[in-house]
Amino acid sequence: MTIHKFFLVISLLSTLKLASASFPDIKTFTSESCDALNLRKGVYTHSSFQSKSRGNVDFNVYLPPTWSKENSSKYPLILLLHGQNGSEYSFTNDLPADSLNYWIKTDSIPEVVVIALKGGDDTSSMQWYSDANVKMITSDEDSELRKYCNENFNTSIENSQISIMGHSRGAAGALYFAVNFPTKFSSIVSLAFVSDYIIEDLKQSIDKNQEKIISSGIKIQMYIGNKDRFVLKGNRRGSWVISSYLMEKGIVNELITFEGKTHDICELFESPNKLDYFKFCTQMWKNHSD
Repeated sequence: MTIHKFFLVISLLSTLKLASASFPDIKTFTSESCDALNLRKGVYTHSSFQSKSRGNVDFNVYLPPTWSKENSSKYPLILLLHGQNGSEYSFTNDLPADSLNYWIKTDSIPEVVVIALKGGDDTSSMQWYSDANVKMITSDEDSELRKYCNENFNTSIENSQISIMGHSRGAAGALYFAVNFPTKFSSIVSLAFVSDYIIEDLKQSIDKNQEKIISSGIKIQMYIGNKDRFVLKGNRRGSWVISSYLMEKGIVNELITFEGKTHDICELFESPNKLDYFKFCTQMWKNHSD
C-alpha cells in the first residue's frame, strides 16, 4: 500500500509539472508589490487590485518592451473580457506576449498596455454588465480600473484611448458597453457574440442611446465563425441580429464571418486575425487624435 501511494504521488507531481508547462511566461505579484511591474516588460504579469465596487479583481497585464512609468505620453489601453467559465488567463495562451512585442517592434501597432480581467469569482454565472463590473470598468473614480491603470501602468485616462475586446460572454459585455457607454470607449471588438438572451436589452439601449452612439464616433467590429457550435446547434443569431439593428439605426459597424472557424478562442485568434483586431483598435485611436 505504501509503495502504491508513493507512485501515485509521483504520478500526480508529474501531471502537475506537465500542466504548468503549457502556461505562458507569467510572473505573479501581489497588489502590494506593483512597483515590481517596472521590471516586467514585454511579458504578462499576474496580479490583482481592490475595486471599490467589486472587491478583488484578478488580472494579467502586458506592458510593452520599452514601457516606462515616467513616459510623458500615456499608453493606450485595451481591456480583454473572457467568456463563460473563462478567466484572466483565457487570452494569454492565444495572444502571446511575443506576438505583441513583434507587432510593436515592426510598427504594426503602437505601444499599448493590454489587461485581461477576471469577471468575478464564479465565472460560470457572472456577466460583464453586472452593476459591479460596469462601475469597475467605466468609472473614473479612485480604486476603479481606469484610475488604477493610469496610476500603475501609465495608461491614458482619455476615453478615446481605451478599447475593449471580448469573446463570447465577453463579447456581450463589449457590446453592452458600446451601446450604453459609447463615450467611454474608442472602439470595441466582439468575438463570437452568441448571447441571444440579451438581444432585446441591447436593442432597447440602442434605441435609447442612438444619437449618443452616433455622435460619439465609437467603432464596432464583430466576428463570428460559421462553424460556431452555438450557431449550428442552438441557432444563435445574435451577431447578425445586432449588427443589422445597428445599421438600421444608422450606427456603422462591421460583421465579419470566418469560414470554417468555431466558437473557440484559439481558432478566432489564429494569425493574421488577432493582429487585425488590434489594428482596428489602434486605427480608432489615430482617428480620434487627428
